[in-house]
Amino acid sequence: METYVDAFLESCDDAERQLTVLIGFSSLTNQGCPVVPSTWKVMRHVQPAALQKYIDWLKSMFLVPDIDSCLNFTTKRQRENQEHPNKNDHFVFRLRKWIIPRLVSIIDNPQVKTDEHLVMYIARFILFHAFFDAKKSVSKIPETEARLSLPLDDKTRSSVADAFFSLLLNLNGMPVLGEGPHVDALKEKHVVGVTADGSLWIHCMVRYADMLLSEGKVVKPVKPLSEEQKDAWARPYRS
Repeated sequence: METYVDAFLESCDDAERQLTVLIGFSSLTNQGCPVVPSTWKVMRHVQPAALQKYIDWLKSMFLVPDIDSCLNFTTKRQRENQEHPNKNDHFVFRLRKWIIPRLVSIIDNPQVKTDEHLVMYIARFILFHAFFDAKKSVSKIPETEARLSLPLDDKTRSSVADAFFSLLLNLNGMPVLGEGPHVDALKEKHVVGVTADGSLWIHCMVRYADMLLSEGKVVKPVKPLSEEQKDAWARPYRS
């Protein structure tokens, strides 16, 4: 199956058709978990327009899981051993657990056509849902505007947090994105882990987290920081 999908996406330059194929295969699920791997090599052929819409679809399915839109199937053994009386919650957990690694894999794959805006778009989403909840919606924090239809359980939150730390490792080793003489010079020096303006990707994430922590009326940490932790966090900014 992967060989056929890879060949189709490589030969197809129609972004909408590519998107239809990506969503179609991502909607074929076994008890909520898509049958295609979270790290999918075929993504290297996806046009930027299709990639943006696919990422939006993944985020939407994470926030408001539409299990009814998926083509779900179960094996005979799974039907005989139904261990989860609340089937929908189990399906939602498996779908969400797959979506976040899929988003991380888009950043991690150097063959996927991404840019700095798209990387930050994904990274902010994962950081926010790993460690924060929205109290109300504000336009300056887009992650607060689309709310979860079902709250994240502890297992899901833990898996998102694990994915975020994996993402940090990926960002720290990621080649510089973009084009131009300055970017080309950085690439020739094999500089990694920085944006085109020289900022560390990890520092970009720290600035975003600091902004969220300063917006107590809008967002709240999943686990409130102790006074000692607050002091440790603020110390680099005072020095």
